[in-house]
Amino acid sequence: MKKAIVRYTRNHLIKTSIATATVIALAIPAAAAGAATTYPAMKVTAPAASSVVAGSAVALKSIAGSGTTATWTPARVTFQIDGVNVGTATVTSSVYSLSWNSTTVADGTHSVKSTGYTSRGRAYASPSVSIKVQNAVVATTPTTPTTTTVPPTTTTTTPPVTTTTTPPAPASNPSSLDVNRYGGSLGVGQTGGPKTVTDAINDRANNHAALVRVEATVPYQSQWNYARYDAILTAAKVNGMQVMFLFDYTPQELFPVYNGVAVKSLSGSSAGNVTIHSFPRDPALQDRWVAYAMALVNYSQAHYPGVLGAIEWGNEPNGWEFGSQRGQYPMTPASYASLLLKAQTALKAQYPGVVSVTGGTSPGTTSKVGGGTTGGPNDSYTSVSPATWVQGTTTHTGWYALLKAAGAMPGTYFDHINSHFYDTTINSPWSQPFESLWSVWSGPQVWATEQSASSNALDKKASTTEASQSTWWTTNLDLWHGKGTKAGAWFAFCLYDRQTADTFGYFGLKDGAGVPKPAFSVFAARMGRA
Repeated sequence: MKKAIVRYTRNHLIKTSIATATVIALAIPAAAAGAATTYPAMKVTAPAASSVVAGSAVALKSIAGSGTTATWTPARVTFQIDGVNVGTATVTSSVYSLSWNSTTVADGTHSVKSTGYTSRGRAYASPSVSIKVQNAVVATTPTTPTTTTVPPTTTTTTPPVTTTTTPPAPASNPSSLDVNRYGGSLGVGQTGGPKTVTDAINDRANNHAALVRVEATVPYQSQWNYARYDAILTAAKVNGMQVMFLFDYTPQELFPVYNGVAVKSLSGSSAGNVTIHSFPRDPALQDRWVAYAMALVNYSQAHYPGVLGAIEWGNEPNGWEFGSQRGQYPMTPASYASLLLKAQTALKAQYPGVVSVTGGTSPGTTSKVGGGTTGGPNDSYTSVSPATWVQGTTTHTGWYALLKAAGAMPGTYFDHINSHFYDTTINSPWSQPFESLWSVWSGPQVWATEQSASSNALDKKASTTEASQSTWWTTNLDLWHGKGTKAGAWFAFCLYDRQTADTFGYFGLKDGAGVPKPAFSVFAARMGRA
């Protein structure tokens, strides 16, 4: 009997015929024998599937793997939109990134893929991720946000809290071109703690605030998580409230390098998923930052017309944390003025009725935290001396005097100026600093987007009891009201206690569980007006 002879040759099929018998064999590489072959994988990690994106700086991201970590190292990675190559990615910590201009495609649904290449040119593509591009604004006639009836609530605290069954109407038509329409209005915010900003909005039937201040860039987002803002904007619409977006910080992708060195976060991290407590100074990077901010504005206006009422451009640009990033990236008056001009121009070109205010100035008096010297390149511009750098009697006034000297003017750079009056400064000869602030331009209103007083000695502030906090609110709301048309909107820093140990844990008008303090009755009794 003849034996069948089978030859195995690597990666080939060998057909050997002996007599009438035909044998077909598949050669298996020795390294893979007994196991399934694993091919390199790619995965698009941003934008997320079904995301809505807009603007000229959409971050495309991918990893070389199918899970959450990289499993191989491509020689290069490219991205494709609808199958068309849009560029080669750069890599940081195994994450491949590319900034893509979404205005190059029509609004609607598009696919994103990443492709990794081996050193020999073999390509491995990721699964497609479907996204929606929305750059155009939906043409709608702005209407006053609707209101809903809220069941009466009963409190057992002393003093009692007055409630209403229907949220009061907004201060005025949010699409109005009257930039002074929020003068004297009361607003609320909520940053951290057991309660959320949505809780503060849903309490409007009790607190009567006209505006809610929302930190747009906290938590970190390289691409907007629109679902988060859907919840906030929907709650504001239902409760007849307007939203103020605070664009306070910068995703690292939009401020990657300063003086040729990778930018680090406040804690010292240079990873690609950190928040930079400053603004980019390079004009091109500022353009990217403005496009990033406007993407959220466009989304809000398209889906919730009339709800967005105001924008605050930055948080304490004169302060040690934001202004100097511990001395790393100083925000000079000239660079901040440049950013304001770009932001105001982009905003007013599309939405002239949305009010814009400067970043609220810090009441701090220390410029040495970042190791800078007064008047030097790392100065945060909050030092009380020398007079040549801080002009006037307050740190707030000095910053605005410098901003004016850099060319910033109301109307073309901003609508109103803004400062933060906390209990450490507002109980000093307060009316004089206010008048000094207003007199820098003698025109725009002075807004106050953060202020309150502590009710707990743990904060180590001037006021340490609920009674003293209540007195602080009564005194200063009366003072604010007395400023008449010069005074803009006044915000409570947090409606609810954060219960943190960072010296701002007990500034709320209610405790962390939502129980009103005496100061809340003072605030609510004003019915949304100082």
